[in-house]
Amino acid sequence: MYPPDLYRASFTQQHGVGGTKKPQSRCGRDFKLVYTAATEEEALGMLDALEKKWNKTYPALTQSWHNNWVKVIPMFRFMPELRRLIYTSNPIESVNRGLRKSVKTRTIFPSDDAVFKLMFLTMQR
Repeated sequence: MYPPDLYRASFTQQHGVGGTKKPQSRCGRDFKLVYTAATEEEALGMLDALEKKWNKTYPALTQSWHNNWVKVIPMFRFMPELRRLIYTSNPIESVNRGLRKSVKTRTIFPSDDAVFKLMFLTMQR
Protein backbone atom coordinates (compact mmCIF):
# COMPACT_ATOMS: atom_id res chain seq x y z
CA MET A 1 0.00 0.00 0.00
CA TYR A 2 1.20 3.48 -0.83
CA PRO A 3 1.73 6.01 1.96
CA PRO A 4 -1.05 8.62 2.35
CA ASP A 5 1.44 11.46 1.73
CA LEU A 6 1.87 10.21 -1.82
CA TYR A 7 -1.81 10.81 -2.59
CA ARG A 8 -1.80 14.28 -1.05
CA ALA A 9 1.20 15.25 -3.19
CA SER A 10 -0.35 14.00 -6.42
CA PHE A 11 -2.69 15.79 -8.81
CA THR A 12 -4.57 15.00 -11.98
CA GLN A 13 -4.16 16.49 -15.41
CA GLN A 14 -7.09 16.53 -17.78
CA HIS A 15 -6.11 15.93 -21.36
CA GLY A 16 -7.92 17.70 -24.16
CA VAL A 17 -9.90 20.77 -23.24
CA GLY A 18 -11.27 21.17 -26.69
CA GLY A 19 -10.05 21.96 -30.13
CA THR A 20 -10.89 22.29 -33.74
CA LYS A 21 -11.51 19.22 -35.88
CA LYS A 22 -8.39 20.08 -37.88
CA PRO A 23 -5.53 20.99 -35.54
CA GLN A 24 -3.41 22.01 -38.55
CA SER A 25 -5.85 24.86 -39.20
CA ARG A 26 -4.88 28.42 -38.30
CA CYS A 27 -7.08 28.23 -35.23
CA GLY A 28 -5.49 24.96 -34.09
CA ARG A 29 -1.99 26.37 -34.57
CA ASP A 30 -2.95 29.49 -32.62
CA PHE A 31 -4.33 27.50 -29.69
CA LYS A 32 -1.20 25.34 -29.65
CA LEU A 33 0.61 28.50 -28.55
CA VAL A 34 -1.45 28.45 -25.35
CA TYR A 35 -0.37 25.03 -24.11
CA THR A 36 3.21 25.42 -25.32
CA ALA A 37 3.69 28.75 -23.52
CA ALA A 38 6.58 28.98 -21.05
CA THR A 39 4.49 30.02 -18.04
CA GLU A 40 0.90 29.94 -16.88
CA GLU A 41 0.69 33.75 -17.02
CA GLU A 42 1.97 33.81 -20.60
CA ALA A 43 -0.53 31.11 -21.59
CA LEU A 44 -3.43 32.99 -20.03
CA GLY A 45 -2.39 36.14 -21.90
CA MET A 46 -2.26 34.14 -25.16
CA LEU A 47 -5.69 32.67 -24.41
CA ASP A 48 -7.17 36.14 -23.89
CA ALA A 49 -5.65 37.34 -27.19
CA LEU A 50 -6.94 34.27 -29.02
CA GLU A 51 -10.39 34.76 -27.53
CA LYS A 52 -10.54 38.19 -29.14
CA LYS A 53 -9.37 36.74 -32.46
CA TRP A 54 -11.48 33.54 -32.63
CA ASN A 55 -14.51 34.12 -30.39
CA LYS A 56 -16.79 35.11 -33.29
CA THR A 57 -15.89 31.99 -35.29
CA TYR A 58 -15.52 29.46 -32.45
CA PRO A 59 -17.31 30.81 -29.35
CA ALA A 60 -17.73 27.36 -27.77
CA LEU A 61 -14.01 26.64 -28.14
CA THR A 62 -12.84 29.77 -26.38
CA GLN A 63 -15.47 29.30 -23.67
CA SER A 64 -14.34 25.70 -23.14
CA TRP A 65 -10.75 26.80 -22.60
CA HIS A 66 -11.82 29.40 -20.02
CA ASN A 67 -14.21 27.03 -18.25
CA ASN A 68 -11.54 24.34 -17.97
CA TRP A 69 -8.55 26.55 -17.25
CA VAL A 70 -8.04 25.11 -13.75
CA LYS A 71 -7.71 21.69 -15.39
CA VAL A 72 -5.07 22.98 -17.82
CA ILE A 73 -2.72 24.80 -15.45
CA PRO A 74 -1.22 21.76 -13.65
CA MET A 75 0.94 21.04 -16.70
CA PHE A 76 2.82 24.32 -16.23
CA ARG A 77 4.49 22.75 -13.16
CA PHE A 78 6.62 20.67 -15.51
CA MET A 79 9.54 21.53 -17.77
CA PRO A 80 8.68 21.95 -21.47
CA GLU A 81 10.10 18.55 -22.44
CA LEU A 82 7.75 16.75 -20.03
CA ARG A 83 4.80 18.94 -21.00
CA ARG A 84 5.13 17.76 -24.59
CA LEU A 85 4.60 14.20 -23.37
CA ILE A 86 1.52 15.31 -21.45
CA TYR A 87 -0.28 17.05 -24.31
CA THR A 88 0.69 14.67 -27.12
CA SER A 89 -0.84 11.29 -27.83
CA ASN A 90 -0.16 8.45 -25.47
CA PRO A 91 3.04 6.68 -26.64
CA ILE A 92 1.63 3.25 -25.76
CA GLU A 93 -1.43 3.87 -27.95
CA SER A 94 0.92 4.87 -30.76
CA VAL A 95 2.89 1.62 -30.49
CA ASN A 96 -0.31 -0.44 -30.39
CA ARG A 97 -1.66 1.37 -33.45
CA GLY A 98 1.57 0.65 -35.35
CA LEU A 99 1.45 -3.03 -34.41
CA ARG A 100 -2.19 -3.37 -35.46
CA LYS A 101 -1.46 -1.66 -38.75
CA SER A 102 1.49 -3.92 -39.60
CA VAL A 103 -0.40 -7.11 -38.75
CA LYS A 104 -3.60 -6.00 -40.49
CA THR A 105 -1.87 -5.41 -43.85
CA ARG A 106 -0.77 -9.05 -44.00
CA THR A 107 -3.59 -11.55 -44.08
CA ILE A 108 -1.76 -14.89 -43.82
CA PHE A 109 1.16 -15.86 -41.58
CA PRO A 110 2.94 -19.20 -41.95
CA SER A 111 3.38 -19.53 -38.17
CA ASP A 112 2.94 -17.77 -34.84
CA ASP A 113 6.66 -17.01 -34.89
CA ALA A 114 6.18 -15.04 -38.10
CA VAL A 115 3.68 -12.76 -36.33
CA PHE A 116 6.06 -12.21 -33.42
CA LYS A 117 8.96 -11.47 -35.80
CA LEU A 118 6.82 -8.94 -37.65
CA MET A 119 5.86 -7.26 -34.38
CA PHE A 120 9.50 -7.18 -33.29
CA LEU A 121 10.59 -5.59 -36.56
CA THR A 122 7.72 -3.09 -36.40
CA MET A 123 8.77 -2.01 -32.91
CA GLN A 124 12.38 -1.57 -34.08
CA ARG A 125 11.28 1.10 -36.59
